[in-house]
Amino acid sequence: MHPTKKKSFNSIVTGIAILTVTFGLGSKIFSEETGKTEETISAPVIKGDFRTRYHTQKMESESDARQRARFRVRVNTDFPISKSLQFTFGTASGGADARSGNQTFENTFKKYDLKIERAFVTYKPRSQFLEGASIRIGKMTHPLWIPSEFLWDADINPDGIALEWNSKIDDTLNIFSNGAFFVMDDLVKNSKSGPYLLALQPGMTYKVNEETRLKSALIYYHFNHLKGAELTNGSSKSGNGNTMSGGVLANDFRVAAISNQISFKNIFSLPAVTILTEYARNISASSDGILAGITFGDAKLKKRGEWQVTVHYKELGSDVWPDVIPDADFYRGATGVKGWEWIVSYALSQNTVFTLDYYKAESKTLFNPEYVLQADLNVKF
Repeated sequence: MHPTKKKSFNSIVTGIAILTVTFGLGSKIFSEETGKTEETISAPVIKGDFRTRYHTQKMESESDARQRARFRVRVNTDFPISKSLQFTFGTASGGADARSGNQTFENTFKKYDLKIERAFVTYKPRSQFLEGASIRIGKMTHPLWIPSEFLWDADINPDGIALEWNSKIDDTLNIFSNGAFFVMDDLVKNSKSGPYLLALQPGMTYKVNEETRLKSALIYYHFNHLKGAELTNGSSKSGNGNTMSGGVLANDFRVAAISNQISFKNIFSLPAVTILTEYARNISASSDGILAGITFGDAKLKKRGEWQVTVHYKELGSDVWPDVIPDADFYRGATGVKGWEWIVSYALSQNTVFTLDYYKAESKTLFNPEYVLQADLNVKF
């Protein structure tokens, strides 16, 4: 291992070890005023997953398919600081690409890097008046309700600050509201304001009966300072579908979206069926997108023999959404595309799932479809 990479890797491992030892057995906060122990801090919780993948992809115009053997490993640790405050730290394989934790087996047994995937604090006020509220700051798991990869690649962990609030109205109705300020680059550089995103998402879940539940949310994304800028996600740059002018983005992005999900239990001789619809429109560019899908089988894959099938159809207009953010496996993460995704998953044992994921997608303006097949073995711990 190169000395610099070895030093970086050792620093990450040492940091995790120190934090784990510090909080490892749980601890108590002692008040000198009362002379009593006021609260107990739980021990850290470590969890993660390891995935191996066979990946093949081919454009219609290409003579040969690209085939790769890949893996992804993620390790996350939650460190309780107090009953109100928690620090989360996570590492993952892969390079700097925000949309991928995949590492290809390559270069004759070379050693691979780990990257910081998550580092954020979560604060939950203990005031009864603020019950159900929380704040996240840092590089975080996605704070918005994102039911599919319609607009966001699932590997993206945004940077910034987020506010979340949930309130149970009664036994059938729960309402929630999420707000976020996501930093996308330097806030100011060379006297020029950098890009950032403001997002607001009100929504609700409604229990129709014991077998049927509805979840729905509106969301407004207000991207700032994107017109005239060039974005990058650590791997690709703007221009993979978005309209460009002089090498920079030609449009602003003011995106309104809605997601609706209805779930059924024990219907059509199936344990669970979920129907999903999503729609988004960039008001600034009159460009829109849709997703419609169904998932059926077992609601969760926890025991051997449980299974699940998902089918999605998606269309994305060229300028409905910044093209460095969508699902990287759907026509190489571009916008201005349409197509299908089929997913079949089967639980081999507890916490071990085999999945086949197949994409057939194409450009909306050029007939050059791409076919992608991924065979995954995923182990959670």
